[in-house]
Amino acid sequence: MGIFGKKIDYVAVGKTGTTDEFLAAYNKRKKDYYDNYNKNADLTEGAIEAFHAGRPENIQARVFNEKNISELASLLLDVTRNSENKLRDLNLALAIRPEKDKQLTIDQMFRQAVESNIGGEPFFSLLIQTGADANAQIPGMSKDSLLAKAIQRKAELPVIQLLYDHGASFDDALMAMHRGYNYKSEDIERLKFFQEKIEGAPATVAATKRPAVEDSDVSKTLNELKEQISDLTGVVVILAEEVKSLKSSTPPVETQPKNNPAPPVKKSYPAVKGL
Repeated sequence: MGIFGKKIDYVAVGKTGTTDEFLAAYNKRKKDYYDNYNKNADLTEGAIEAFHAGRPENIQARVFNEKNISELASLLLDVTRNSENKLRDLNLALAIRPEKDKQLTIDQMFRQAVESNIGGEPFFSLLIQTGADANAQIPGMSKDSLLAKAIQRKAELPVIQLLYDHGASFDDALMAMHRGYNYKSEDIERLKFFQEKIEGAPATVAATKRPAVEDSDVSKTLNELKEQISDLTGVVVILAEEVKSLKSSTPPVETQPKNNPAPPVKKSYPAVKGL
């Protein structure tokens, strides 16, 4: 509700309001996200209508100010959903981003979109066309294999094919699954299925199960640690003996007993003539 109970048309604010008016309304609603979700959806709807009518400023303002990568990806998915030229519109929306961080933003969105299944394969492919690196290592985000994550989250064959076609490796994904404790044997079985489906050759035997840790390896490691501790203990004993030897060879320093203080030194001064 607006002043004096007048209802605000948030679609109109998004569509015809200035950038300052749009952002002020959006940020105010965002503070209480759950109560104002529909209002912000209306604001975004109006801004998207304006975007496709030749007024991209409000959408660009949100793209510039949005810090949440998941929300940014969802916004751009909505912007391009009914576009006649999706790639052109995606680039137009992102044009406001500084060149120095645009690539990082696209890479972050791609990884977040794949991990959270935002938009599916068509949107992932669009981000690839925009320049996303399917294998980028992104500061502050998981360094795990994106292919492994996609398989774990039960992505369909077109998504796996897209990642594979743009450099993702089944071997790297398999290593990630072997290293990580949050992957299950069924994830490795899915990887095996996709590898056979895409590469046309049977997956390696290693892909069928997680390699076990041999008891002999554990025992060997424990024995090595015991030997190192024993060596360190010997060093400590030698150092203690040397300290003891130094103490015994150093002559004691004579000190004045506290109950029998030294007599004060009597000072003499030269005689002064005339006294």
